[in-house]
Amino acid sequence: MNKAETITIVEINSIVPNERNRNDHPEDQIDAIIKIIEHSGFRSPLVVSNQSGLLVCGHGRLEAAKRLGMTHVPVMFQDFASPDIEYQHGVADNALAARAKLDLAGINQDLPEIGPFDLDLLGIKNFKVEAPEFVPEVEEKEPEETKVICPSCSHEFIP
Repeated sequence: MNKAETITIVEINSIVPNERNRNDHPEDQIDAIIKIIEHSGFRSPLVVSNQSGLLVCGHGRLEAAKRLGMTHVPVMFQDFASPDIEYQHGVADNALAARAKLDLAGINQDLPEIGPFDLDLLGIKNFKVEAPEFVPEVEEKEPEETKVICPSCSHEFIP
């Protein structure tokens, strides 16, 4: 395994952000990253260039880690053939993620199988759960209480 494939835990103060990072990280995004790191831990390492010593990928994660008071962060050190390729990698990392399109309907279909959790942990801004389309099956428990059961996910709804 070469150095570029190894994740190393380093002091957060040793990370030098790249002033040429052109990705804007609004407060609500940093807040979302903080919430996810608090819940799940640090899942993606920062990428630092062996050539320039600058942070190439992970400026939002770095800011979130600082606000959390973390003293160490995971880093993957990367070799780049030139400063141009280093720059291209950082921009591409942000731009390619922005080109992805989430299948929100599919996520809504998946949720009944996953179980209850804080929807903010999905990282999707303003995500709303949509009720599944189904023909309700009515089952009477007591004369005055009606229970609706979703045939696709077996969740019970009491109107």
